[in-house]
Amino acid sequence: HLKMKTPFSEVLRALTFEKYSDGLWLLNHETGKIRVSRDYTFSGRNPTLSMNQPASIHIESSIQPSDPPNPSIQARTSAALESSKNYEYVPYHKEAPRNISSSINKGNIIKGKRHSQYRDNVFLTDIVPYSKALIDTIKAPEWKKAMAEEYHSLTSHNTGELVPYPAKLAKVIGGMWRLSRKQNEHGKVYRHKARWVVLGNHQENMLHYYDTWASVGRNETFKVMLSLVINFDYIPYQFNVETAFLHGEMDALVYVKQVKGYEVKRKENWVWRLRKSLYGTKQAPRMWKAKLTATLNNLGLASAKSDESLFVNSDKTILLHVHVDDGFIISKSEKVIIVILDKLNNILKLKFKKRPTQHIGYNLKWCNNELKINQMDLIVKLLRQFGMEDCKSVKTPCNGNFPNEIGCKSSNAIIKVTLFQQAIGSLNYLAHHTRPDVLFTVNQLSKYSTKLSQPHWNALKHLFCYLNGTKDKSLVYRQQSIKEALTGWADADYENDSEDRKSITGYVILAFSNPIFWLIKKQMVVAQSTTEAEYIAMNICSKQL
Repeated sequence: HLKMKTPFSEVLRALTFEKYSDGLWLLNHETGKIRVSRDYTFSGRNPTLSMNQPASIHIESSIQPSDPPNPSIQARTSAALESSKNYEYVPYHKEAPRNISSSINKGNIIKGKRHSQYRDNVFLTDIVPYSKALIDTIKAPEWKKAMAEEYHSLTSHNTGELVPYPAKLAKVIGGMWRLSRKQNEHGKVYRHKARWVVLGNHQENMLHYYDTWASVGRNETFKVMLSLVINFDYIPYQFNVETAFLHGEMDALVYVKQVKGYEVKRKENWVWRLRKSLYGTKQAPRMWKAKLTATLNNLGLASAKSDESLFVNSDKTILLHVHVDDGFIISKSEKVIIVILDKLNNILKLKFKKRPTQHIGYNLKWCNNELKINQMDLIVKLLRQFGMEDCKSVKTPCNGNFPNEIGCKSSNAIIKVTLFQQAIGSLNYLAHHTRPDVLFTVNQLSKYSTKLSQPHWNALKHLFCYLNGTKDKSLVYRQQSIKEALTGWADADYENDSEDRKSITGYVILAFSNPIFWLIKKQMVVAQSTTEAEYIAMNICSKQL
């Protein structure tokens, strides 16, 4: 049933779950129509629903009305289910999601099987479950060593104070071990890492935390710095701050349970009152960024207006870029860089390296006067995740025109929508960072994320085949003779979209003749000529400059 919250609400009877979506089959007694919707709220006490129960049989509702059941309504419901002439099926359309009322007895709901069909594809990550890590007799010593190092780090940073369990009004938050394997540029595991993470989703706003926003580094800023290294002989260093979030001071009173496996004897029921922002807490990124900014300001480095994560000194001879806990610093004087890193290391424990081969997901291959940048590891991971690692390569990212067919004609297509959206999101990240050659294809495919048909799946597979054959292709930064600081190139494809006749803008921005940013975007207005479309494209490009 739907609550009568607005004049647009309807009183309907819940029949069963839709097999391949989160919607319910709902019967309207007045019109005899059955619709599938996710926009509903239960008014009964204990409705019993089964995701495996077919929709074409009589379903006894366990809703307990305050008045005796009306025989005429029951007869009308049975007749509507038994005869297709008495009802009309309204297909499912995506609506704004709403939470099912807490009055549902969740123990009576049978879980569907739709997630199990692609569970192996979704969860292909380097994260290892805590229970599985300890069962593995070969790797268990390495995981235990990693957890011991993490616990030592927590205690050495004076993260929290062990106190008796607080009053009943105070909320104690739990935690969990997050175990992961670190890989080098060749894909080999070189480190087992353990992190004790607080369950920040249990924190309450204005009680356990206040502000949470913290800026992260822009990838185009990092690319500008790489272009400076190649063109002006700057010296690059990479650094990583160990247990970065443990340096931030807490701004609210938070109690957490003791670390699993390291409870203090005879004080197992005691808890930690946090002094530092543990990983997982809502405010941890903000507190760490505040600590880092204050530290760098004391060293004479101030954040730039264009990017809060870029820090420069007064004469702009030192550039330091930070993305969470990964930093990249360049200068023409290696001695100056070492001095800065040593001072930082006295305050924050660092690991640093000259001319890194990996940084924030990029593979960096340094040559004499050029640099090659790619994300081959990400491409390999995506191919494996979507079962395309053995596909044959093709020469182009797309094959002819994109199909305009819309709609999901089969139940399996509804499952594919989720996988299609996951693939488009991952490919969009790849295209905007290191693969401009696939950006147009991803841009076109993304238009069909919610109206998918088989030809769109075929186009996506074709794109994966292209990536499989070109996964080692790289952006190449070279030393250029013409060293203009910033230049932009824009173009437009007039009336590209056959549905609304809008043009497509494409532009690229170069820093010292090396690409740092590119974008493909449909124009907001319908251009009346090729010239007008080109002017609109130049306007969009100049805004980015």
